[in-house]
Amino acid sequence: MRKLLISILPAVIGVALLPGCASKSQQASTVDWDHGAKHGWVVARYAPDASGSALPPCLASLPETEYVKHRYAKLRYRQGHHTHDVVAELPPGLPLNDGQPVELWPADCAAGQLAHISRILAATAQAND
Repeated sequence: MRKLLISILPAVIGVALLPGCASKSQQASTVDWDHGAKHGWVVARYAPDASGSALPPCLASLPETEYVKHRYAKLRYRQGHHTHDVVAELPPGLPLNDGQPVELWPADCAAGQLAHISRILAATAQAND
């Protein structure tokens, strides 16, 4: 009996650990990783009356009349061991607060491009990937 228990113990432990792996893969599936989306979060929102010198290049290059029509935020995401900041227009009607996790599509602000927020993620889904 003891020999049988010792031989099946690794399998029992492996099965017991599987739910932890499943929940991680379920979290990962909430973001469209395969097509370039990233799991990020809102770091700060830019004030509607911010001056051009206080704005990143992709916002400073917008005409003032265009800038004040929309809301913008600084977003952060991790890729491997690196943290990246991007700027995105906040989707109309979506209440986003600092720290709110989002699915985002990165873009290079220095090249005048804005990232895109596709949806809000559940607060518990924030990953440190």
